[in-house]
Amino acid sequence: MSDDKEVDNSKELCDGLEKEKEIQLERKRARLESLATTDPLVTAVTALTKSEADILQGELLGHGIYSMKTFASGFTAGAMAYRLDVYKKDIEKATELIEAKSREIEDGYKKARISSAKCPKCNSTEYAKVTTLSLFERIYFFGCEAVQCVNCGKKWAL
Repeated sequence: MSDDKEVDNSKELCDGLEKEKEIQLERKRARLESLATTDPLVTAVTALTKSEADILQGELLGHGIYSMKTFASGFTAGAMAYRLDVYKKDIEKATELIEAKSREIEDGYKKARISSAKCPKCNSTEYAKVTTLSLFERIYFFGCEAVQCVNCGKKWAL
């Protein structure tokens, strides 16, 4: 007899939880539908890779900003890109978050690149930034940071 009561209580509990989930989903649907009809989506950023778009989308979601990731076809010839769209009311906050996260990602790439740099000739990790370059070297290293190995003198770009 007590087993039947426990089963009934378990069923009631499960039914109650399922109803609560349905109510929460319905509230979310209603909120999203109302936003969709009153607040249009605008493009916050166009990311060049899916992983970059995923990172930025996660950052936005972590701050309560919903975004929609779509493939940005026709971005450039042969290149793939992903677009993150946010509600118009969230665009200012989203833009600030995206810029901050992009700087953080770029700084991380730069630190990883610099910390793992080795001389291509002798594999030494000791190098110094080159401050004076000839005209040819300025053209050759354009857009890069030129460094010189302390051991062998080889110059290369970071």
